[in-house]
Amino acid sequence: KRAAIIWFAFFAFALSAAFDTVHINPASADSGTVTSSVTISNSAPTLSGVLLQESNNTIPIILVETTTQATIVKGLITDTNGDANITSATATIYRTSVAGAEACTANNANCYIITSGNCTLEATDGNNDRNVTCTANLQYFADRTDDDTETWTGFISATDGTAYGTGTDTEEVNTLQALNTAASISYG
Repeated sequence: KRAAIIWFAFFAFALSAAFDTVHINPASADSGTVTSSVTISNSAPTLSGVLLQESNNTIPIILVETTTQATIVKGLITDTNGDANITSATATIYRTSVAGAEACTANNANCYIITSGNCTLEATDGNNDRNVTCTANLQYFADRTDDDTETWTGFISATDGTAYGTGTDTEEVNTLQALNTAASISYG
């Protein structure tokens, strides 16, 4: 019996230590004033549904002789602190094996760095999501990957001013068979 009482006392003490105790001052209990505070920490944005494709929403990417092909990386940014918290996005479209990956050196053959000025964020609407579309113009001589074991990667980075979230997609860039000459060719 004594062991049961000791066990009960120990259990009651452990249970009371697991929960905070609220003390009410009877002198001010009926004043109607309650003070509380909540601290909400920042949550990093996340990206989903990232797609790399031509600007007309087709895949694979087909280059156009002597000009550029508008190519986009798009996705859905989610920030649990609210969509107004999402401040900007940047992107990179690069041949997957290029040195540095998304931090590659800009090169019209294999690396296109897209600044925030070329990334469009959809307007805020009070939820947690914003669509983003980042655009680059791939040159007609960009490296093809349709007959290799390689692909191109579309990488997006979104920020809320404090933290970053990223997402990627891969796609093929088709071979372009064309010839560009600076002068006419004489067949004589």
